[in-house]
Amino acid sequence: METRWGNLALELDAERIVAIRFPVQSNVPCPDSLQETISTYLETMSPDTVTSILPHLSIDHIQPFSLTVLRTLTEIPEGKVSTYKEIARRLGDANAARAIGTILSKNPWPLLFPCHRVVPSSYAVGKYIWGENWKIQFLRQEGVVVEEEAGVHFVSSEFVVTYRNGWQALEVFT
Repeated sequence: METRWGNLALELDAERIVAIRFPVQSNVPCPDSLQETISTYLETMSPDTVTSILPHLSIDHIQPFSLTVLRTLTEIPEGKVSTYKEIARRLGDANAARAIGTILSKNPWPLLFPCHRVVPSSYAVGKYIWGENWKIQFLRQEGVVVEEEAGVHFVSSEFVVTYRNGWQALEVFT
């Protein structure tokens, strides 16, 4: 399936998506109904539209808290990032940052639930399921400035958001 980020493949179980594989060398066909649903979702991703994609995902094996974490990712605006700790705080447990990181490391649907928008509290780019270089590329495509210092990639703090009755720029609270 072709996307603005490149070709991806959908791993299907009957008609539901088990996982996304990326990058793939060629455009792997997928059912037309799924192609249209996913394309529309990727262009309009938000907490309001996430319900449109859920029936197409194989979520039987996903724990409820994990699904809540993944859904929360759709709240982070494109072109912004937040931290594992801030996601944990948003969900009511500021001590759950490591659990959030573990959940995101196993995210079967990157891009649908944009875990590339979450970074450590140091604002280093951090790890990513498809590798740091892809995370940097996705962030830059969304307009996030990623700088390199002593071989480590950092997100510029002007792109970090925090949650206080809605996602807001970090500098409002520093």
